[in-house]
Formats: sequence, structure tokens, C-alpha cells
Amino acid sequence: MRTPPAPPPPPELSGGPSALPAPEVARIAARDFDAQGAALEGRPAATALAIARLEFLSRSLGPGGAMAGYPDSFRFVMSRAVEEGRQALAIEPRAAPDTVIAALVEASRALGAGREPNLGPPVFRDAQPTPRERLQVPGPFPNAALATAALAEEVARRNSGAATTAFGVSRSP
Repeated sequence: MRTPPAPPPPPELSGGPSALPAPEVARIAARDFDAQGAALEGRPAATALAIARLEFLSRSLGPGGAMAGYPDSFRFVMSRAVEEGRQALAIEPRAAPDTVIAALVEASRALGAGREPNLGPPVFRDAQPTPRERLQVPGPFPNAALATAALAEEVARRNSGAATTAFGVSRSP
């Protein structure tokens, strides 16, 4: 039995409509988490989208995902990045990725429109500091920095025609 393909991401995650959104999301996520996400501090709407990108990329690396053919090592490091993002924002560890993505994108939209986002259960845990406060000062994100940089590098390698033999090791075809 085949896993049904995952739905495309909300356009905010890939910077707009894209024929190949997963590689574009990977490139944007690498920028989000450059310097362990330091540029996200004080930018709650951008932080919500950055964490949503991690969730989307993790799903994309899983069965039926657009990047399912990538080495398992990418799925492993991305799962650590997702865990880091969920801890940073007090997101329920067992929440479904699609539910988390939708909640974070909606939070980003609300913040961008000057509205208060819905950051409560079942996606977000009651915690101190609150999820809203955590969006303001979210990082650092060392695992996300490593995972997104490696994945963006692999995307670039695959687009250039180079072959990957293992996580971070490439050879010419």
C-alpha cells in the first residue's frame, strides 16, 4: 500500500507558489536558521513560519514526502530540529505535523495583521513563558541550523547533478 502524497505547503512557507516547494522551503529554512536562528529574535511572525518550515521539511523527508528518497540521516537530523522547535515554542510533542503547520501559519498571519494569534491547546501547551512570549525570543536553534544547512546543501547538490553517498559526503556522477 502506497502512502498518499503529502499536501503542498501553504505558500508562505515556500515564499509563494512553487512547482517544487520542498527544495525551496529547504533553502528558505537554511536562511531562517543561519547563526542558529539569531535573526528570528523579536520577529514572532517569522519565527512561526520558520518552525512551520521545519515541520513541513520533516514531513517531506518521510514516507510519501517529496524528499522521501533522501538518505535517512536527513530525516534523523530534521526530527531533532523539529523537537527543538517544538520545545522552543511549547508545542505539544504528539501534535500532528499538519495541525502544527496550520496553527503556525495562522499565527504568523494573525501577527502580520496585528491580531492576537490562537496559541492554546491542543497544539500549544500551557507553559511559562507563554508560547506568545516564546515566539518573541525563540532560540538558539543549533539542531535546526545543522539540519537545514545540510538539507539545503543536499538540494543544491542534487540540482547540480552531484551524487550523495552519505550525509554530507558527495561525489561527482
